[in-house]
Amino acid sequence: MIICTSKMEYPLRSQCKRVQKQVIVNGEKERVSLLFMKALVSRGSVDAVSQQMASHPQYLESFLRTQHYILHMDGPLPLPYRHYIAIMAAARYHCRYLVCLHSAQFLRVGGDPLWLQGLEAAPPRLRLLDHINKVLAHQPWLAACSHIQ
Repeated sequence: MIICTSKMEYPLRSQCKRVQKQVIVNGEKERVSLLFMKALVSRGSVDAVSQQMASHPQYLESFLRTQHYILHMDGPLPLPYRHYIAIMAAARYHCRYLVCLHSAQFLRVGGDPLWLQGLEAAPPRLRLLDHINKVLAHQPWLAACSHIQ
């Protein structure tokens, strides 16, 4: 390793900057690799969304942690409900990839395949989320307390 000081006045100084940048890049690559390994262990795969976010390791780490807590950890909603809500959100944006991804996870955690035939087949509580889903997807500034109630 080349050690640089600010008093260096010869050509090695530019080489020092290259080495410092390389160390930072290698550190980020290792961090992303570690995050991918964690995702692979917890979910069995690394989805395309995570791969795209790899160029921003800090956001990727926060995203994966949040997604893990929401979709996989204990909480007040059963796991199939959580994945079905994710399907509803992805379908609102016509994102086939995420609809397919969450549909597979929905079935994997024991969701009823009939629900995937359409919103009419889902439980009434989930059908009631359709309106707020539409508002949050297209005009979130119009969300009101009445939507949540």
